[in-house]
Amino acid sequence: MLSPDGRHLAVGHRGQAGYVLYERRDSGWELTGGLRARQGGIAFNADGTLVAAPSATGTGYVVAAVTGSGPELLVETELPGRVVPSAFGFSPSGLLAVGGLNGEMSIIDLSTPAAPRVMTRISEAHEPLERLRFSLDGNRLLATGAAGDLWVWNHAEKDPVLDLHIEHPSVSIAGADLSDDQLLLALSDNTVVAWPSNATAAADLCSRLGDPLTSQEWARLVPGVPFMNGCS
Repeated sequence: MLSPDGRHLAVGHRGQAGYVLYERRDSGWELTGGLRARQGGIAFNADGTLVAAPSATGTGYVVAAVTGSGPELLVETELPGRVVPSAFGFSPSGLLAVGGLNGEMSIIDLSTPAAPRVMTRISEAHEPLERLRFSLDGNRLLATGAAGDLWVWNHAEKDPVLDLHIEHPSVSIAGADLSDDQLLLALSDNTVVAWPSNATAAADLCSRLGDPLTSQEWARLVPGVPFMNGCS
């Protein structure tokens, strides 16, 4: 995993516990130290000063400061409900999203890194989460799961609202990103697809799909699933 600023690299070696951290210097990549953690998910914040990963026991997560002499542990704690973490992602403003094996996600305030504060819990996904990605403006949060689905939430840093859920009929969605008003999907058949993600394109598509489902029709078709109008 490369930090967003390109200065730090975390490598997990097969058969070894934790991650080895490197820093890019004038002479090339230099080893700075190791992070005691369970492999399976790791993320740097925007300026590469913090790193988050599952704890070594796998039942919680750790946040460490990234320094030239190696990572310095700031906190080791658990998610609400003792959810086992499986994916991590930092927003541009420094909020930490942690996804769990049960599909639940927590948005965590790290303004005081040694005292993480859970701001929001999101529970629309119902499969183990594998990858989390914030848009560059922090407004949207993308998550892909073990079964190959994609979820996108709007207003991710304040009051997340599920905006999109894609379940591909024949392949898994291995990764997703937003770039220049395009939703980019990497699929398990080694192809990449892109769709416009701006409001004008969405309105045009919705205008050609007919009338949206009412809340009553939704409840009849998918009882127990919260109502969502993707064209509102």
